[in-house]
Amino acid sequence: MAAGTQSGSQKGKAQIGAAKSLRKRSIAKLASIKKRPPPRQSYPAHTTPLYISPTSPFISILKRVTTLLLPKPGPKERRGVRVVVLVGMGRAMERCLGVALRLQDEGLHGKEERQGVRFGVEVRTGTVGVVDDVVPDDEDEMITCQVRKQSMVEVFVTVKGAAL
Repeated sequence: MAAGTQSGSQKGKAQIGAAKSLRKRSIAKLASIKKRPPPRQSYPAHTTPLYISPTSPFISILKRVTTLLLPKPGPKERRGVRVVVLVGMGRAMERCLGVALRLQDEGLHGKEERQGVRFGVEVRTGTVGVVDDVVPDDEDEMITCQVRKQSMVEVFVTVKGAAL
């Protein structure tokens, strides 16, 4: 094969890639894409899901998890939840995994009544289908829906030694 020539299958792949790129550009020029909220999974009664966004403050997430798992002692002895599930999709996955690593490695330090508490962490990854509405600029055309796949991570956090 001479330099600068492509085989038939490579040309075909290049043409398909160019067609997909052109289709995405034409959708963007002729319509706007409105993203729907992702589907929410149901969890058992003893678990509390926390949905994390890429801009969720790191320390606030840590405090929320510890408050849910270890309620403050007081006159009304409230029972904390047994499992907290951190759910992050796309860019928020890094934030969820960072919180999980911090809880697993360090636990709680500094508070006398809670010092030495350790957390168990279980991580599950997956993919979820999310729906986007393609709203055309021309009002005569119909709104169409696209389904795309989005990566997600679920981090199950428990107090070590607690039964699931």
